[in-house]
Amino acid sequence: MRILVVEDNDTLRALMLKQLETLGYCAAAVGTAVEALEKLLREDFDLVLMDISLPQMDGLEASRRIRSIEEIARQKRIPIVATTGFSNRRDCLEAGIDDFLEKPIVLDRLRAVLDRWLKGQELKDKLVLVVEDDATNRRVISYLLEQMGITYHIARNGVEAVSKVRETEYALILMDIKMPGLDGYRATKAIRAFSGKVKDVPIVAVTAQAMDGDLEKCIWAGMNDYLPKPFTREDLELVVSRWLR
Repeated sequence: MRILVVEDNDTLRALMLKQLETLGYCAAAVGTAVEALEKLLREDFDLVLMDISLPQMDGLEASRRIRSIEEIARQKRIPIVATTGFSNRRDCLEAGIDDFLEKPIVLDRLRAVLDRWLKGQELKDKLVLVVEDDATNRRVISYLLEQMGITYHIARNGVEAVSKVRETEYALILMDIKMPGLDGYRATKAIRAFSGKVKDVPIVAVTAQAMDGDLEKCIWAGMNDYLPKPFTREDLELVVSRWLR
């Protein structure tokens, strides 16, 4: 895995290269956005650590150009992680930036971001089924999975989920519990009644219920794990990584 560091501060640039070396990554570094674009046109990288406060062309404009230059875009979509001391995240997302790493950069945080985008590459070939009847919750989970680079299908109720599992092979099911008609418990039992390997697909309960006995009830229905709402991106990543790897 090769990483491109774009940082105009000499001290920070050297520190980031040392941190990446410590984590076992191969890295190159440049001090300006123009140098970064030129390097991306000549060489292949798996991730870009992009300083936002660059002279002349800032990191937002550099990211927009990376996303628009055909010679770069047609190779693959390179994750861009903003290294920044401020948190204007909306502008970053609109510029095509995928993630954020606040300064000062701590080794553990750097490792977590790189693990998310580089060690998670094997997850991208796995297909996840999201079973959720609430439109807002569907949008939130969809957004988080897209940020993780994971392909997913949506089922809006238990009946639709059972039908989709019968027709398509999934690597993981995120199953809402409280749904009208066929709830998550009964949908899980229906899936477990199938023949063949489809009946063994990992199913994670995603529910706002947090009463005593809920976990046992999920396991009794045939579920493998439990993700209580509300959850963070880190919570979702942990459970998805646990069952897809």
